[in-house]
Parts: sequence; C-alpha cells; structure tokens
Amino acid sequence: MLTILTVCALSALSCTDEDLTGPQHRAAQSVTANTLVTADTLCVRAQFTITSPTAVTTLFPNRTTCTTKLVLIRGQAATWAQNPSRRLILYLRLLNKSGQTLQMPVRLYLPATGITVTAPAGTPASKVVPQLPDSVDASGGKIWFIGGSGTLAANDSTGQDSIRVNVMSPVTQARLQFQATAAGATPLPPVPSSVNWPLANPLIALFPADTSYHYYRNVIGVQFDTTVPNAGILFSNLLSKYSGTILGGIGQGMQLQMYVLQVQDPGPTYASLDSLTSAVRNEPGVLSVTELTLGSQIRLRGRYPNDAGIAPTRQSWLGGGTATTYPWIAVRAPLAWGCETGIYGGTLPRIAIADAFFDNPPADLGASSISAFVPSNMRPDPGFASGAADHGIAVAGIVAARGDNLVQMAGMVWNANLDFYAFGTGQSTATSHIQYFADVLKKAKQRGAKVINFSFGVGNIQNASDLAIVESALKEYLDSGPDRLVVIAAGDSSLSLTLNQLAVSTLAALTSLDRVAAALALSATYKGKVLFVTGTDQFGAKRAVSNVWTGANANIIAAPAVSVHSLTAAGGLVPWSGTSFAAPFVTGVAAQLWTMMPGLPADSVRDFIIRGATQTRVDPSSGLPVPPNNIGVTGVYQLDAYGALSLLSKERQGTPICGYPVGLDSAETEVALFRNGLTSPQLIGAPSGPTIALASYPSVAQGGRLMAISVLHLTAPFGQDLYHGVLQQNGNWQWNLIAGHPGVRTFLESDTLDQTGDPLGSTTFTLTGPGRPGTRGPMLVDADLFNLPSVLGPGGVYAGGTLTVVQPDGQ
Repeated sequence: MLTILTVCALSALSCTDEDLTGPQHRAAQSVTANTLVTADTLCVRAQFTITSPTAVTTLFPNRTTCTTKLVLIRGQAATWAQNPSRRLILYLRLLNKSGQTLQMPVRLYLPATGITVTAPAGTPASKVVPQLPDSVDASGGKIWFIGGSGTLAANDSTGQDSIRVNVMSPVTQARLQFQATAAGATPLPPVPSSVNWPLANPLIALFPADTSYHYYRNVIGVQFDTTVPNAGILFSNLLSKYSGTILGGIGQGMQLQMYVLQVQDPGPTYASLDSLTSAVRNEPGVLSVTELTLGSQIRLRGRYPNDAGIAPTRQSWLGGGTATTYPWIAVRAPLAWGCETGIYGGTLPRIAIADAFFDNPPADLGASSISAFVPSNMRPDPGFASGAADHGIAVAGIVAARGDNLVQMAGMVWNANLDFYAFGTGQSTATSHIQYFADVLKKAKQRGAKVINFSFGVGNIQNASDLAIVESALKEYLDSGPDRLVVIAAGDSSLSLTLNQLAVSTLAALTSLDRVAAALALSATYKGKVLFVTGTDQFGAKRAVSNVWTGANANIIAAPAVSVHSLTAAGGLVPWSGTSFAAPFVTGVAAQLWTMMPGLPADSVRDFIIRGATQTRVDPSSGLPVPPNNIGVTGVYQLDAYGALSLLSKERQGTPICGYPVGLDSAETEVALFRNGLTSPQLIGAPSGPTIALASYPSVAQGGRLMAISVLHLTAPFGQDLYHGVLQQNGNWQWNLIAGHPGVRTFLESDTLDQTGDPLGSTTFTLTGPGRPGTRGPMLVDADLFNLPSVLGPGGVYAGGTLTVVQPDGQ
C-alpha cells in the first residue's frame, strides 16, 4: 500500500502542500534585468523516508519561509518500490520567487557531497545513487535541467519533473541537498498592444498571382525568440541593420506575439519584399517574419448545403455563387446557417404560410410538423387554379426546404413546424376569400403561430366591409400574444408610396390587406408586429416593378425577387420572380431568430431584421468591413440573415454563439464569450473537479449550442480528458466528460472530427455525425482551419472513410 503524505516538517521548518492547480505559465515575458539567481541552501533540498516495501514519505522546504530566489516544491506524491529495483521517484518543480522573469531551463545540481543518509546513521552516501541525470559534473555531481525553453515569470513554477534514485539496503531515510541556479533573460522591449499603421500614401506591392492582395512593402511582422541569450541586443542589432522602427505589436499577452516594424523600402515589387523578408528571417533570434496586407481578402465561412438541385457542389456557394445560389448568398444565408438552421435543437416556432395551393407538398419540405388547412366552403375556379399552381409550394420551399440532404434546395430553416393555409385545392378556391382570410388568422391564433407569411393581397381596397373584416382579423391575431408577426409581400405594381399614403390609398392595384396593414404599422400598438417586404434584382438594387413603402416608420425590408429557384409540387425547381418570393426569406429569418431565442417579442424580431440589414460586412474586394448600401431607396436595405442573427447573439445572453469571438480568459482557465468585443467577456467556468487548466481553445459547433474543450485532468496525467459542453436556452453551460477520450474535438461544417493520440506522432482521426454524402466524400476540412495535410496528406485515410482536404478558396 502506498501512503501519500503531505509535505511536513523539515528540520526546524514547518511545511505546506503544493497546489497542483497553481500557475505554470511558460509564455515569453519581457524582463528587466540580466542576473544570475542562486537558490538559498535550505530552499532546495528534499528528504525521503521509506516506511514499507511500497510506501515512502517526503519532506520539502517551507514555502512560507522560502520567499526569495528559487524554491524546490513537491509535484505529485513520490513513488517507491523495493522490488525489483529499489527505485524511488521524486516529483518536483521549481518556484520562481526572485521577483524577476528568468530564463529557462533552471539548472538543478546535486553534488556528490549533497547526499546525506540519516538512517541508519553512518551508512555511506554512495548507497543512494541518482539515475538518468541530464549530465554529470566533473566532480561527480549530477545535473538536471528543469523547465525546458522559454522564460519563467515571477511567482510561476516550472512544469513537473522527476528525479529517479536507486536506494540500496539498509538505507531508510536520506536527504538530497541541491544547488539551483537560473539566469535573468536579456531584456526585450515589450510588444505594444496596438499598431500605428501608415495609412497615408502607403508603399504597396501587389501579389503577382492575385493582385487583389496588397502588401506593405516597408512594414513587416517579426516574431522574436525571447529565449536566446542577449535577445535584446540581437533585436537592437536587427533594427539598426534594416533601419527599423517599432510601429506596434500584434498578440500582446498571447503566446504568439509579433512586433510590427517599419523598415527601409526594399523596392516596388513583391519580389523585392520577398527578398527582404527572407533576409530578415535568417537573422539571429528571428522566429518568423510575416508580410502584412493593407486590408485583406477575408473569406467568411458558413455552412454550405449540398442540395443537388440548387448547389451540386460546394463551389456553387463560393465567390459570387451561381444563378441558383445568388439569392441565398445575397442575404448571407450560408453564414446564418452556421448559427441556425432549425436542426440544431431547441424549440421550433410555428410558422403559418397562407397562399393559394399546397397540393402534394414535396418531400424536401423539411418540417417536423406540417399541417394543411383548406376552406370548408369552396367553389370551382379553374382559371385561378391554373394561374396559381405551385405558388404556395415555392413560397414554403424558400422558408423551410430541408437543407444538406442532396435533394433540390435549402430553405432559410431546414426544420420547422409549418402550418399551410390553402385558399383552394385542385380546381376550386374558397367561396369567400375575405371570410377565409379571417378564418386563417383565427386558426393561426389558436395554433400559436408566431409568424404568418402573406405573399398575396386580399380584399377590395375600396370596399368598407372588406377593410373592416381584414382589420378585425389582423387585430385578433396580433392581440393574441407579444410574439405575433405578419410578413407581407409589398406587391409588384411599380408603386412608391409613403406608409401614410398607403394607409388611406384606394388604388385598384392594391388590396385591403395592404391598406389595413399600413394603418396598423403606423399605430403605437401594432407597429412592431407588421413587416413589409419589397424586392431586389441580382445586383441588390430595387427591382423596378416592386412596390416600396417609404418614410421613417415604413417597416419595410428588401429581399431577392428575381430568378429565385424554389420547389414545385412535382419535386422540381423553377425560377420565380416577384415580392411573393422575397417575403419568405424574411419569414425564414424571423423563424431563425425565434429558434435561437424563443421568448423574443415580435417587435424585437422586426428590429433585429431591420437593424441587421445595416450591419457592416466584409467587402470581398478590399477585405475591409464596410456598411451596406441601401437598395436605391433611402432607408430601405436588403435583408441580411447573418446580420440579424449575429446581432441577436451579441446583444442577448442565453442565445447560441453567432458572429463573435470565442476563446479563453487570460489565465486560460475559463471559456470567454466576447459578445461585446474583446473587453468584459462573459466567462464560463471550467468543469468542476480536479482539473488543472484548459489546454486548448474551444471549438464551437454549427449553431453555437455545442462546445468542446480539452482539459488537463489529474486522473489522466499523460493525456487530456475531453469535456463537451451543451448550451441551454437559459444561457448556462453543462459540461459533460467524454470518458476515456484523450484528444481534441473539432466541429466542422456538419461533422465532428475527434483527434486522439499525439498530434506530433501517432494520431487517429474519427468522424462522427451525419457525414457528407455524395461525390464530395463524407467530410470536408478547410486546410487552414485544421492542419491535416502534414499528418495525412490530401486524400488521407481516417477512421470512418475518406478525408478530403480543401484549400481556403474551397478548391
């Protein structure tokens, strides 16, 4: 039986336990002196007592007394085995109490005279034989180098190391008296926290293979090795040789820190810049040199569904897309799908779609629940039926066609609770459209639909009875709860009216629904529950024939209304044009917002949709964030699904992660959600239990409801136990240990990649999740997102199938 005792009295000194969760940071630090620190004698010795064939106790220095220089501290409990080799293993670390940053490694020396056997008295010290030292001193002592490379900050300790000793009979107790020394590192200037970029008349070199990349000719990033002797002198020599000045720094406080230097102009071409960086890279002490761009071609990534009808390949979604994917790219749906699709879990809102027909909905309408309602009283109307065939199916497809299933298309949400309200079936329609409209809203109220889509108008705008019925029905539905929203297509009659004009209009091209909805949108009670949708062309400008309502309180948003491919009852795809097919984009985004946060009131949903359309986004030509342009009408912008969802996530805790950085806090012990920039993050504590520290940055799954982190755990000292977190709708995290899984979990577009083993040696990759069926193989990995080619090579084999590595441009 091995008895583990805490550190206790050594000679006349008291003692304490060493906290294994204490600081162990090894990041490079700037220092202030260049000195040699030598430990006090009593602070670097250890005593052991063998109490049985398998038990040993140890005594280490008193840390309350040893408050300066270097202190020997216990790591995990020592081990002793009398048989077969009489081997004792002492685990230890060295604590830096010198008050300055030191250069590692620390030299731990045990001279021949440093071994004293205290029981039995008079036993020769040669009975205690240290094993496996790093080197042997000329006088017979043993030397170990503790801590590896880098620097050791004040009050931090080195990583755990071990001393192996053969203890010959009859020794039962002995003391090891070490000498410990460490050098203060040569000072380097601190890495600044910001950069004073030379933006006025910058010197630029164009990248030959892609001239959209603009590089500074005379500004470079340099990462310097802080562990080399005289690092400060070498850095100073570097600046002098290249006429360099420090403009700032990148990554202050992080492991990768980079000086941004302005140097002498090497010449006008990229080849000249490349020659300069190659020369600097070969200078003493330089770890890496980075050529810096003016702006950049940031390629935003999202979820790219593989639906064969609209996007047969992933490439169909990249760049400007294709004729079939452009509407979804225009509203930034791929990025929004990374935040919400309706298949990530959570409560799905009920969506009502009122339209002409929903006969034989195709299987690609991906809903958990589809309920169809038709009028109880109908009359033959073959003319109307032939003109409206497939209209409702197409609208529903844009809202909720199932995505990523190799079939047809992807809607804004891929899973939904859908209610279809058909105004007819077969060759017949409702006997009274205006009365059935009232029935639809009553039924939607009873079933708790949060949003109802009208891609048509109903009622005679000049008939007082029609107006009264529409107004009463709309109010009854909107009054049934704070989370009730109506989305109305503005129509295609080339009209431009203020909302006030629309509210009193008698134009025959309009309907009672248009006029009444406008009046409600102007009222204090209902203005947050009505949203009109106009249409745009392929270039993001207002479609010429699409109606638009203007004014400060117009409650209007735009969406693609030209060649929008959507479903037919027969299961094919056809292109549609008109605001009828712009409105369901907005309805789908409303459903996404409610799926992310079910408790939102309707006015907040409308607000996130309208404000989201004005959020800055990356200009692909410059790589810089820019505000969007309006559609050619003051105050009216095109729908931005990602803008709306990311705005919700940033402003409301309790929502899935979308559109903001996720990392670790400065101590690397808590997950940090940077909802409002890089200051004051929301911190999520590590799992309870005997953890040491988070070992890797979290990986967030599509939808932001799952997060994986790797945590050092005392029960697995040579590996990492993986913790898996689930974000609840109330914003709390529940960490779940994946038992027996040392390694890393990375969430990909739609799959989960588990990496086990040593990343630098033998490594296994296992894919879980739905996979990526079809010609592209079961999985895609961005090479710059997860560095696999160096391990497997393109087309490498992993457990579960073939791994395809794609480059950053999607090729």
